[in-house]
Amino acid sequence: PAGPPATPLCDPAWAAAAKAAGDRADHDGADGVVVFDRSVVRVQESGQAHVVRTRLQKALTEAGAGRLAVQRFDYDPATSRLEIRRVTVVHADGTCAEVSPEDGADLPQPASSIYWDLRMRLVQVPRPAIGDAVLTETYFTGFQIAYLDQPQDDERFAPPMAGHFYDTVLFGDEPWPVLEKSYEVSTPRDKPLQYETYGPPVSVSATFDEEAFHYLFRAADLPPLAEEPGAPWVTDFLPKVVMATVPDWPAKSRWFFEANEGQFAANDAIRAAVARITAGARSDEERVARLNTWVAHNIRYRGMSVGREEGYTMHAGAMTFDHRAGVCKDKAGMLVTLLRAAGFVAYPAMTMAGSRVERIPADQFNHAVVAWQQPDGSYRMVDPTWAPFSRDLWSRAESSQHYLVGSPEGEDLAITPAEGPERNGLALRGSGRLEPDGTLVESVRLTPAGALEDRVRRVFGRALRLDTRSQVEEIAQRLAPAAEVTDHRMIDPFDLEPAFFLEFEYRAERHAAVGPDRMRLVLPLARHPFGSGRLADYLHAVRGSERKTPVLLRSAQTVTAEERIALPDGWNLAEPIERAVDRGVAAFAARVAQEGRQLVLRTRTEIRRRNISVEEYAGLADVVGAVRAFADTAVILERAAARAEASR
Repeated sequence: PAGPPATPLCDPAWAAAAKAAGDRADHDGADGVVVFDRSVVRVQESGQAHVVRTRLQKALTEAGAGRLAVQRFDYDPATSRLEIRRVTVVHADGTCAEVSPEDGADLPQPASSIYWDLRMRLVQVPRPAIGDAVLTETYFTGFQIAYLDQPQDDERFAPPMAGHFYDTVLFGDEPWPVLEKSYEVSTPRDKPLQYETYGPPVSVSATFDEEAFHYLFRAADLPPLAEEPGAPWVTDFLPKVVMATVPDWPAKSRWFFEANEGQFAANDAIRAAVARITAGARSDEERVARLNTWVAHNIRYRGMSVGREEGYTMHAGAMTFDHRAGVCKDKAGMLVTLLRAAGFVAYPAMTMAGSRVERIPADQFNHAVVAWQQPDGSYRMVDPTWAPFSRDLWSRAESSQHYLVGSPEGEDLAITPAEGPERNGLALRGSGRLEPDGTLVESVRLTPAGALEDRVRRVFGRALRLDTRSQVEEIAQRLAPAAEVTDHRMIDPFDLEPAFFLEFEYRAERHAAVGPDRMRLVLPLARHPFGSGRLADYLHAVRGSERKTPVLLRSAQTVTAEERIALPDGWNLAEPIERAVDRGVAAFAARVAQEGRQLVLRTRTEIRRRNISVEEYAGLADVVGAVRAFADTAVILERAAARAEASR
């Protein structure tokens, strides 16, 4: 590793760079600017990397100065070493003030559900003024959450896959504009780096000498990260470099298999549980489904550090069985243990939930799942973490998702099948009557399917049973603001045998505005019963006609509605209403007509893909605009006598 900084205590180049960075007007009103962010990485034969990172950030507003007043540095004391070598305030007049890193606080990182011993060091900086900059220099070696069964000395800083180096470097993942970011890495001559860049701003230089290969990745004038609803992980759309000395995915697959193969031994208690859980099952599919559901409901999602059995290593199945808790890797390891005890061939697998994996075999995973091998050698993917309220072995919200199975032969990177809108969605059916004073009495049935069914079951399953009525009332009042629920019923969210449905009846006093000759109302099922939150993510994702980032939805989906409302005597629909828009990526059609003495609404919304590019967003926005406009469209009824009088 490099030694302490050799640069002067106050390098004039820092002040010059900060001055040249300009002010708020030069950066579209940003609170601050990253003047430069430079990382120099030296890789050893073991694959261990030593990283010296230097950042200079300038405050452009009081809010920006406040942000710079505390510097945060994250690390994992079990598998990494962090040294804060310099914190310097570079004043606008060119003078500098050193801040002692030793005066900072070392605290646990905020945590929820996963309580591993991650730490952060906070260094308080005397309040910078507008125009001041803060320079930091750190040294880092090791990994975050990469524990394997290694000695607890400096070897613990070596990478999980011994002898190999890999990294993913993002450009533009800052809340402020970045004027320059560079990442320089040197590897031994026997460890050439394969890499790929994504996004045109990244330039590349590759050279070598007698001892090492040298690579320099650089980008300039990066805009601040756009935070927009419904965006995928930033790794899907930001400029980046993915690099690895690992030769291919099969090598990574074999390593993952070897790292975990000793964790799946069953004991007598586990074998007895398997026999009990699968008793009476009529097929392999049912046996696997029962075991998957058991893990989903009995292994609570909680991460408690037990030392070296973290990170890439799954807890031993017997440990998870006893503790009844673990994170995704431990739930997956528990299921592999149960499946093998039941006589199935199963392996652990890694996947990236919510983002794609590039072709370079770097570590690009955030989730662990299970591969159930079929007689023909193919795999059925099973996910116990996402299964508590799912009727499927593999959540339909994980379509078009890359995964890597850890097997002794070594597997290539694979992807789950795409799913069209016909497999996921929501069907709404309503039947009611409109009274002469405008009161609406209606019975509504909601039937979700696929990924939407999983999510609806989760909403009701995680609520207290005493809260169910209030949830139903909230749904009813989205449809008809004056609704008072008189009765409701639903399938138990935990009963995965029947398809889920929710039925409720309500009465909405004076839902329609009644005049001497006309009645005006909005049809309830023209509106989405779940508003614009996670159960209607395509509505939530649309804010305006343009956006800077792609959209990632939980699934492609179809939402249909059919509503029949008996009209009061003497009243008829003034004019039928019809709307239709199709933009390829999505479509919407709606019709309101009178059939006999009933007012009939039929709508169909299709969101045809879950991944929607920036270029396709305008089409989605057009369709969502039509959906929203129709939801507020007034239906006009006329008295029959008034219409007859007008015709004369």
